Amino acid sequence: MGFCPSTIYIENQRTGATIALGLLLALAAPCPATAQAPLQPNQGGQQTNLLPFDIPGLRQVGFDRFEANEDGTFVLAGYADIDGRPEWRLQADRIVVTPPGGTGEDWHFAAEGNVTFLSSDVLMNGSRMDGYLLAGTGTVENAFGIGPGDVYFRGTHIEQLKPGAFRIQNGVVTPCTQALPIWEFSARTFDLFADDHVMMKNAVFKIKGVPFLYLPALYYPISEKKRSSGLLMPGIGNSSRKGFMFSQPMFWAINRSMDATFTYEYYSRAGSAFRGDYRHRATPGSSGNLRFFWLQGSNPDDVPDPDDSTAEEIDEDITPVVRGWTLDGNHQMALPSNWKLNANANFFSSKEFIQGYEDNYNRFLRRNSSAGVFLTRSWSSYTLNLVADENRTYFGTVDSVVRRRAPEVEFRVRQRPIYEPLYFEFQGSYAGLVRERRSPGEDPIGGRYERIDAFPEVSLAFTQIPWLTFNPFLAWRSTYYSQRVEGGEFVDEPIFRNVYETGIEVIGPSLFRIFDTPTSNYSPRYKHVLEPRFTWGRQREFEQEDFVRGNIIQFDEIDGFGGDRHFARMSLTSRFLAKRFNRPNDEQRTVWEVFSVGLER
Repeated sequence: MGFCPSTIYIENQRTGATIALGLLLALAAPCPATAQAPLQPNQGGQQTNLLPFDIPGLRQVGFDRFEANEDGTFVLAGYADIDGRPEWRLQADRIVVTPPGGTGEDWHFAAEGNVTFLSSDVLMNGSRMDGYLLAGTGTVENAFGIGPGDVYFRGTHIEQLKPGAFRIQNGVVTPCTQALPIWEFSARTFDLFADDHVMMKNAVFKIKGVPFLYLPALYYPISEKKRSSGLLMPGIGNSSRKGFMFSQPMFWAINRSMDATFTYEYYSRAGSAFRGDYRHRATPGSSGNLRFFWLQGSNPDDVPDPDDSTAEEIDEDITPVVRGWTLDGNHQMALPSNWKLNANANFFSSKEFIQGYEDNYNRFLRRNSSAGVFLTRSWSSYTLNLVADENRTYFGTVDSVVRRRAPEVEFRVRQRPIYEPLYFEFQGSYAGLVRERRSPGEDPIGGRYERIDAFPEVSLAFTQIPWLTFNPFLAWRSTYYSQRVEGGEFVDEPIFRNVYETGIEVIGPSLFRIFDTPTSNYSPRYKHVLEPRFTWGRQREFEQEDFVRGNIIQFDEIDGFGGDRHFARMSLTSRFLAKRFNRPNDEQRTVWEVFSVGLER
């Protein structure tokens, strides 16, 4: 028995024949048994009744030659192409199609010769493939494939369990494109989920084909569209100081806005180590990271006895690595009412640990550890800053000087007109300060004290010449200290410092250029100004009873201000200005300084 084909119109669209399937329903009817029909060529430009079946869901079927067998199977030969997109597509030199034997059964196919199978953006090539057309599943033999995320894989058998899910026998997966991959994972059986992950059991990690590491289980992310949690590539190395090194990181994609990486490290001469790296960008205007490292250090019990003739030879140039830790991080955040928060940390357990552990030259020379929180708000011509921080500077490996602001409140008034051409600006602060010198086994030298500082300035702006401005100025700085230093010791006696400063500032000749940007959302007009300055002035401290400049506790630049001196400054400043609204509902724009860069001597 066989099938009596109904008439099917075939439009040749390529040399040999590609048919756009407008397939009519095939009628299953008894026909006299006939001998096997020879392979029939599809003549270009003709309409021929060749396909005696209809396969629901196919977009097109292409072939060069067609054959109907006595057993009810059909052969597509030459350049055979069955398109079941968007799910899959199959091409081969020869495809044998077996119709279903009953209701609910599937169409079976067997393809051989230059087999190419495309499914879920996974492209596979092999020597042979068996499968089912309606389900779009099958097994490719001696296969090689590439999937999303530029992942390459091969195996003796690759079976598509369902669209996008593959089981690979005696296979390998790698991101490397070389004929002999730099590294790869292999396993007897593993599952690949397109654009998601590879799941392996009893995996072997190979470098240049040489087995290096056995893993009982492996979750290997391959997604292009999202970050995936899992183990990252291990690292190996060797150091004359730390010995053989091995590291295994693990990445954790917490959510779209934050992630973390945890790493275990082993050093044959320095013990175990743990490293953590956390990053976040939770909201617009908010970001930060935190990094932590802890090292076990060299065990003194493992150091060979120099008097023991049986002990291994000691390299006198190798310094044991001490136990220690480092902590680094920062955080920026925009708060309501135009407040901004900035926090940072840069700590290490000891200078001795940094010199014993660090291989980076710049970090090896690091002498400072610090941590602090900075809160600021600006409005109109005013700025309010709140600071709490600590900075430790090392001298040698153990001695250090600690400076702490706990806290400092600073208020600034940018230059603003009082009555044209008279201008006023101000800087004032209150700070609870700690300055101590610390040495092991000794009491700290120094202590806590308070400082109050006020620094007003008035100036006149004369612009008789349009491109040249003269600004004579007068400033006064008064500073109160709750303690003074005498003989290196803090004494609980207050000290006042009063300094006046006078001079003149010459600005110009200035050069500028205006840029009109009517389509800009930030500002419709920008101005670039190139501004030279020359300043001459004099500072002088008022003579006061019981005031000795050497009694001032030195903490920052405020304490170095003063003395009896003349000074001159020359500078060149480049300013970029914009006209903007201060608030969304304002009717008139004001000038904003976008940024400025200056050179001064």
